Amino acid sequence: MLIYFFIGCAVGVLIYFLRSKRSQKKKNNLSIIPFLGIAFAAGNYLFFSRETNVYPSGENSVVNLISCIAFAVILLFAYGISNHIANIGEKAIKNYHQLQNEGTSKLSALINTIFISLLLLSLSFSLFIDQRLFFLSFVLMFVYQIAKRTPEKRFLRFQKILATSKIRSLAIGLVEIEGKITAGEKLISRLGKKECYGYIYYEYNVSTNKEGKKSYHQTLCEKKINNFTMTDDSGSIQILAADKPLVHLGINPHQDLEYNNKRFKEYILEADVTYLLIGSAEPINDKIVITHSAPHYLLGLSPQDYVVRWNKARPFRRNATIIVIIALFVIFSILAIPMEYQDGILTLYFNNTSSSW
Repeated sequence: MLIYFFIGCAVGVLIYFLRSKRSQKKKNNLSIIPFLGIAFAAGNYLFFSRETNVYPSGENSVVNLISCIAFAVILLFAYGISNHIANIGEKAIKNYHQLQNEGTSKLSALINTIFISLLLLSLSFSLFIDQRLFFLSFVLMFVYQIAKRTPEKRFLRFQKILATSKIRSLAIGLVEIEGKITAGEKLISRLGKKECYGYIYYEYNVSTNKEGKKSYHQTLCEKKINNFTMTDDSGSIQILAADKPLVHLGINPHQDLEYNNKRFKEYILEADVTYLLIGSAEPINDKIVITHSAPHYLLGLSPQDYVVRWNKARPFRRNATIIVIIALFVIFSILAIPMEYQDGILTLYFNNTSSSW
């Protein structure tokens, strides 16, 4: 039966490839690959692999009817499972390209993407296989999210390492400056129609469960930021931020509206705020500018007061994280290692750990 699953997946890959070559308004969905794999395997088992001619003619028709109903139910479940697997695949592709844009090597980005995809698949289906495997996947996902190198985490790490430089005395390379935006091509924000030097606009679908708790699903993210100039008490410098992945942290929403099961949120870059900015300083046309370039591939800013608050709370967050990780591994050990408590003595059977799985 497994060979038919792979044949179905191969047909799905072919259909997906042919669809991708055509100009369509509809999105080409990866879910067709696992869906056809499950459909081929189930169809072969229900209609071809089993012996149905051993039954009398009347019973044989009943068996065929039951097989058709079972096949329809399997297809229904396969549709949901395939959509979920396809979503994981699309997130994996997006994660791979994001890591590439941040300067990660192709091999590291591929390993990272495969690891996180396997973790997501394990979290999705391991609960039906073994609860301990699900808990282990949950612990590994928690640790991965803490250890994962995101642009935001890299920004916060570098602001602890780098010394704040004066604009007049900038060196070539990764730098940190502090100042206000004083010039640049102004934009009009989508919400509130306010003048700014850049905006990040989000839209969410809002859903409410039976308990009245709301959940938000992002449907749109639009970033529009032009080049601008930052100034401190020593001078000014141009920031080449147009068409660059700009990291923004700690900026309060300019507008945050919710109505008709939709949420609209927008952040803007203003002139009267003191920002801490990190980026690569390099000479372009005999002039020093700051931009997003190799080898660090980092350009970001944050209000200066947010960075101060984050640094003050950093030791507490680090200690809390260590305690949570240790607690999770202790709980996993309790679940995974057979033990016996008798007459006030706790006995752990490490030799039987593998067999208990």
